Amino acid sequence: MLDEGVAHVLAPCLKVTVPHDALAASIQLSAVRTNDVPWGNVGPAFEIGPTGTVFDRPVTIEFDLSEIELPPGVAPGALRVGAVVNGRWVPLAAGTAGGTGTTARPGSLTPSVISAHLTHLSPYGLVADPREVSGVGRRWEANGVVAETDREVYIRLFVSPAMVSIYVDGGRSSSAALTLSGLPTDSTHVLAIDGYRETRAITPADRGEVRLRLDLSSPRLLWLQPRAGTLTIGGSDDECPTVGVRSGSTCTLTSDVEDHVVIAENGETLDCAGHAIVPPVAPPEDGGYQLVGAGPGILVSGLADVTVTRCNVGRPDAGFGTGIVVFFSQNVEVSDSVFADNGYGVLVQASSGVRVRDNRVVAQGGSAIGRVYAVSGISIQDASSTWAWSGAARPAPVEVFGNTIELPEDDRKAAGLDLRGAPLRFVQDAAGRDAQGLPPVVVRQNAVTGGGNGVAVADVTDAEIVQNDLDGSRRGLLILDNGWPQRFYHNNVAATEMGVVDLSRRASVEPQPTVADVTYKEPGTVEPGEPEPEPAPEPEPPPEPVEVSYLGRGSWWNRSCPGVLFVPGVDSSAAHVRDSFAYGSRDAWLTGLAPGCENDRDGDTIPDDWDNCPDVPNYYQEDSDGFAEGDACDSTPPAPPVIMFPADGSYLTGRMPMYQGTAERRAVVLVYECSTGWCSGECPETCWEVAGVH
Repeated sequence: MLDEGVAHVLAPCLKVTVPHDALAASIQLSAVRTNDVPWGNVGPAFEIGPTGTVFDRPVTIEFDLSEIELPPGVAPGALRVGAVVNGRWVPLAAGTAGGTGTTARPGSLTPSVISAHLTHLSPYGLVADPREVSGVGRRWEANGVVAETDREVYIRLFVSPAMVSIYVDGGRSSSAALTLSGLPTDSTHVLAIDGYRETRAITPADRGEVRLRLDLSSPRLLWLQPRAGTLTIGGSDDECPTVGVRSGSTCTLTSDVEDHVVIAENGETLDCAGHAIVPPVAPPEDGGYQLVGAGPGILVSGLADVTVTRCNVGRPDAGFGTGIVVFFSQNVEVSDSVFADNGYGVLVQASSGVRVRDNRVVAQGGSAIGRVYAVSGISIQDASSTWAWSGAARPAPVEVFGNTIELPEDDRKAAGLDLRGAPLRFVQDAAGRDAQGLPPVVVRQNAVTGGGNGVAVADVTDAEIVQNDLDGSRRGLLILDNGWPQRFYHNNVAATEMGVVDLSRRASVEPQPTVADVTYKEPGTVEPGEPEPEPAPEPEPPPEPVEVSYLGRGSWWNRSCPGVLFVPGVDSSAAHVRDSFAYGSRDAWLTGLAPGCENDRDGDTIPDDWDNCPDVPNYYQEDSDGFAEGDACDSTPPAPPVIMFPADGSYLTGRMPMYQGTAERRAVVLVYECSTGWCSGECPETCWEVAGVH
């Protein structure tokens, strides 16, 4: 029977602790290991019973990792307790129906125990945060999924509890044999290649493994999804008339679509007219949270001259794996759309001439999807592959501008704007020429709020990242391997933890440790019986300076004049990261200011030459007395005016009397007339303002 306040060990790796007053009556706890759960968990899953039991107070469940053999490519620190909700794994997060938060035992980046608070009993297991691994080689592992090839290729493997995608670039290889293992075994899934023109069913009989040979005359993109259903727009199988109306090459929706949408023809325009495209899986009915779905909401693959506009893709707590995927395509525009609660909002991969403009990408702040499974708002990946394959001297740029990206404030991982490329060495070898700075990427005038990173860059150089507002992200700019130099300037960065974090290889050089041996030995001496010591390694050079300004133009780092506007090691993760041309205020460059404080001493964005209080901030330039000195610094009243005519106390005649005198320039002079009336002093004296002279 259940003992309240006691930890109940239900399996070698599983323990449940029930507090006092959690139940009105005693029950018999049980845990049975089960495989009758959806794919996506890491390690064993347990049906904890009596199923459906609801507690009056949260109970604690713990998984002991020392008793669990984790599959390949799993980071213990990324594990969370998950529950099965509506047939899918859902990580437990604060406020969900399944629990009130998943925590690892503190004090270690590799925890030994993963725990959560539960309010009811059902199937539970461990799920991992999404993981992406990429690189040139023959084997890749992520969250239990393994990709292996028979020759060296470049792969980007992404695995979440509900989605697997694999991007393959063969370089100079014309083909490769690819083996995938660790795939779903609970039910039949569909493996789609490049689009839906080529698919393959993965059934439980495959035991989670599939082998196929890929033609690598161009890059390939594969992903898994639970079902094959799609809606085709354009081409010989055009289904536009079932959901909208067609006018020439434009399909305008007249109803919402509950399915994946694939564009099937060059020159096609999909105008959703504000209608929604949502996954064919409903949100949970019990108030719990849903993982993002698998596959893209809209797919543009291998096409040119395509436009997607005015679409609402995804829905709160039940979005797609990716809102829209633009893969190996040219001259595509994605505009004026909303992408809600998808893993990736917009993913542009191996494409050129793409414009992503004036969209809104949002992940709900109170849900597990936003906190755990949002990956990035807008991601530009592997664009250099297009250049290498096309042979173009300079491909058309990928442009991202005017977008709004809203991520949860407590999200520690997701990036608002994510720029990632294939290793330059691999691309240059495949193309036989220098790929430095190609293809051009322009990221301009976007607004990012919340999330782990405002902008993240890796294996991309010479991108233009200009006039973006990065507010409330934990890190404003994240530099990863081969992610610098960039044309980064005129950005407003108000990060909550660090303006710039440099994790590139050049920043990995640690200071040489000091001698900390307990027994000090003179250099060159050897104790009897000890081997000769190896020569001390040459000290590595300090990391090269990372200059985040560009051609004398920097950014604003949430600091104001007067004072230091960028502090290396304080506003950046290391002392070698600096902005030598930081600005003193938000959008200072819009008023034509030069970097620094020289031209705007008080930091109110008004240049000193125009500022009526150059040493006191007064953005609105208030000047009540009109004396050319702003109220914020006007401490000296003007001298009294001198009235020369008429004399004080004199009687005025005529209907329009004239006044003469002197006053300080732009001073305000008020003239009053008083009368005792014609009652010979019997009426009280009255005065009124008859003129205001400036």
